[in-house]
Amino acid sequence: TSQNGRVDLLIDLGWEWLFADLAKAQQYATEADSILRDLDYEKGKGNCAVLLGSIEKNRGNCSGAEKHYQAALKIRSKLGDRAGVASCYNNMARCFKANNNFDQAIKFFQMGIDMLEEANIIKTRATLLNNLAACYISTGQFPKALEVLDRSVEISKAPNDVNARAESFLNMGLAHERLGNYTLARDFYLKSIPLFELVNARHQIAKCYMNLGNLELKANNFSAALEALWTAQMDLAGTSAREKVRFSSYLAAVYIHLGQWEKAQPLLFKSLE
Repeated sequence: TSQNGRVDLLIDLGWEWLFADLAKAQQYATEADSILRDLDYEKGKGNCAVLLGSIEKNRGNCSGAEKHYQAALKIRSKLGDRAGVASCYNNMARCFKANNNFDQAIKFFQMGIDMLEEANIIKTRATLLNNLAACYISTGQFPKALEVLDRSVEISKAPNDVNARAESFLNMGLAHERLGNYTLARDFYLKSIPLFELVNARHQIAKCYMNLGNLELKANNFSAALEALWTAQMDLAGTSAREKVRFSSYLAAVYIHLGQWEKAQPLLFKSLE
């Protein structure tokens, strides 16, 4: 019906504004939600619940987000939408990951991956594998992370999921950096940048250059560290507050090593703020 179409459009608009303006995203989601109360449109209800959950997640309200994701999970299970169910598991796991509850995050990412494997769905599987690997990296399980990332790179080839492959290389770089394999880490960061360029993922490009800057700092290559961080700065506007703090502290650390305290100090005050 035309009302179903209107709901779909409002949900699409909500997703469009999710990272740019949460209040606008909320406005569209609320309107869709109120129309859905008088409609027998289960697919729309599931999609709207996921959007509402993602708005709460972006607000940092993970328990609120989880309620919406659980509601979506119920609807999508009833509809037999396995890809949709896997997406709910992924979203719930990301909430746990954001709260550093890695055991639960690993469990839900794995449930999502299992669901996609059972249904023989390749699309998005590489993304979930990447998310799982990120949890293993955070908990210091580097061999496990690298094993999962090898699978992710392999799977990303079939639908040519460039973004997932780039993400895998970025995570491989991170795992090798934590293991102290700086040459390998550098190679993987440099491999991921042109792929992120292909899909114009500016915030991820900034992340790669930040990681490279930090890597060069650890290796005492201060001019290379500065060059990487200045390159990261060009795409910094589109990144999260957390990433901006990371950038300022890395750059300040380079200046401290170079004995340029007057340049480091304002960056550290900015980070504190």
